Amino acid sequence: MDIQNELMLRKRVSVWNRPLKIDPKNFLFKLAKAATKGFQGEFEDAGENLAEALIDVEPEEKAAQQAWLLIYRSLSTALKDLLSDSPLCQYDLRHLPLGN
Repeated sequence: MDIQNELMLRKRVSVWNRPLKIDPKNFLFKLAKAATKGFQGEFEDAGENLAEALIDVEPEEKAAQQAWLLIYRSLSTALKDLLSDSPLCQYDLRHLPLGN
């Protein structure tokens, strides 16, 4: 049984550099609704509609980046545990941050 998987590991990209996942129809509709309410002077409703529009915008998550992060963290944890158990290690590694 030969199982081929085309998932390639990719280093995680910062939230600020990821493409955004937006449903244009809903986003623009809610944004127009917020603008209309703002022009009418109903600022509380405009703020609610603007918040609804921004909630729908989210950074795109890719499975390859999640897989890389999972492997990176597990290897970092395993290496930290190995080093902390070693009699040659002079440093206290229990509180060492793992990074990304």
